[in-house]
Amino acid sequence: MERNSMKRRPHDRRKGHIVTIAPRTRVRPTLRRTAALAAVLIAAGGWMPLAAQADTSAGATSYTFESDTVGAVPAGCSTPAGKAPATVSTTQAHSGTHSLEVNDTSASALVVTNCEGFAQQGAQLSLAVYPVNALSFMIDIDGVATKSPNIDGDAVFHLRVQANGSMGWYNGSAWQTLAPAGTVPTGRWSTVQLSVPTDNSTVFVGVNGNDVSNAGPATGTNNPISKITGFGFASSGTAAVGDHAYVDDVSFGPATATPPGVPATRDFTPGVVDGFESDVVGAVPTGCGAPAGNDAPVVSDAQAYAGQHSVEVSDTSATSQALLTCASPAQQGAYLSFEVRPEAVSGFVFDLDGTALIGAGLPGGAVFHLKLGADGSISWDQLGAWYPLAPAGTVPIGQWSHVQLSVPVDNQAVHVTVNGTYAGSGGPATGNNSSRYDEITAITGFAFGSAGPVSVGDDVFVDDVDFGQAADTPAAALGTAPF
Repeated sequence: MERNSMKRRPHDRRKGHIVTIAPRTRVRPTLRRTAALAAVLIAAGGWMPLAAQADTSAGATSYTFESDTVGAVPAGCSTPAGKAPATVSTTQAHSGTHSLEVNDTSASALVVTNCEGFAQQGAQLSLAVYPVNALSFMIDIDGVATKSPNIDGDAVFHLRVQANGSMGWYNGSAWQTLAPAGTVPTGRWSTVQLSVPTDNSTVFVGVNGNDVSNAGPATGTNNPISKITGFGFASSGTAAVGDHAYVDDVSFGPATATPPGVPATRDFTPGVVDGFESDVVGAVPTGCGAPAGNDAPVVSDAQAYAGQHSVEVSDTSATSQALLTCASPAQQGAYLSFEVRPEAVSGFVFDLDGTALIGAGLPGGAVFHLKLGADGSISWDQLGAWYPLAPAGTVPIGQWSHVQLSVPVDNQAVHVTVNGTYAGSGGPATGNNSSRYDEITAITGFAFGSAGPVSVGDDVFVDDVDFGQAADTPAAALGTAPF
């Protein structure tokens, strides 16, 4: 499926200032105790550490590895049969003098260390990681599913950090992109935060205090997770050699009411244009995300309509779609304005999401589903069939265009204006017509995306987004004549 973006004119917005958050890079400081670990975790991402290492009475454990023997598997952890162990080291440390070293030097066995906790619903895991040469360093949350996944000792969420600092997640059959290159760089410490809500449906991921995205289970489809039992770290495989990383200051415990890693609410006040200037480059915009199985577009400084930032919808995968969804409270009708710059397009989609009597059946719940073609034309979708809305050249490639969408309060149609000229109208993606009654009951947000799971190469920038009520539509964007 497919999605879209947002923007406005430069005189409509007050630009903020760029915010960058540097990772903590303390190596080999003096020995800290639990109070210092609390300061590290709170500063890195707002997580309060749980009980001390030896105390698991509350179902929560912190690991600093300071009291563990160098060269041994840390207390409370074990190595599955047939695997090589990860052991305690003094070569690197995020705090204190010890850390856990995952160093794969064998072409016949992968390195795996699993640490057991109490059976629970949901979980939170925080760790500091120093990749030396992460060809593929694995971070797992272990558990039990209807059908055992049997990955690195029963991993139910299976994530990896690669040599270029990108992150991915395993869906039970294939790897999916989670975060771009440079998210977890080699040669320095980064804090990674994982949070699974109590329904065990997904894992929210944060790095160095910034929200990244969320990932699905490694258990595959129709295989729900019944409980979380611990966590683990591993190298990439039995034949791979050279994976090398250090792990320190680990905290594992029960899910929190508001899990760290869940994007904060974004302010979609009508008339307030969002230029993404306060968002971190390489991170998913605050208040937005990607449905499970899709890759989340991130903030970029490669192009901007005004200021220095925009959102880049870049599709580099032949198995998943780049799709950004931004939710808002339910409303009747909507106004969406954005600037868009297509660099390479097979099909860039922009949607208004919502609810219907039967349902749209598209990722994120698109109720109006529009697509920009490679020739600059616009079309709209109804029940999987595409219909022309505006001709070739309406949205030129390689330059910025101002797109406005207006849905009246009856939710019956979407009216499209491009660069101040009315382009045409489209109907609901739900098929609310003479052959199928599926009335739209509410608008709940918007989305931008690449052409679909099998397409590769779409690269589109979106900036200066304004989302509001139907009444906020400027008079110049109220054209309703059919194209």
